Amino acid sequence: MVELKNAFAKEFRRSLIAHYGKVPSCAKIARDFTLISRELEPVSVETIRKWLLGVNMPHAARMRTLVVWLNLNIDVLDGPHYSNTANTQSATSKNNSSGSSDSTKLLHLFDQLNSN
Repeated sequence: MVELKNAFAKEFRRSLIAHYGKVPSCAKIARDFTLISRELEPVSVETIRKWLLGVNMPHAARMRTLVVWLNLNIDVLDGPHYSNTANTQSATSKNNSSGSSDSTKLLHLFDQLNSN
């Protein structure tokens, strides 16, 4: 799970740099995230700091917002981090046979987050 959190933190930073040109302050990220995702609880500066350090990861709804807002590449999160990758991918494929590869991977990531 540590590798997954670190992979998320690295991709989160990359996405922020692509969006803003640099990694902005945690306060700016928290403010912008809260403005963009009005249907979710606001995020704190401390939450953003933990995401950037790889201490925590966002829950599924917040992850969806990051994927859309920052064009977060969830492909980098798929890999040897999962102990049950084959089972989850198989179940996801059955449930989502008409979906895109990115949607399948996103669902796989959300399934993994919910199980941990």
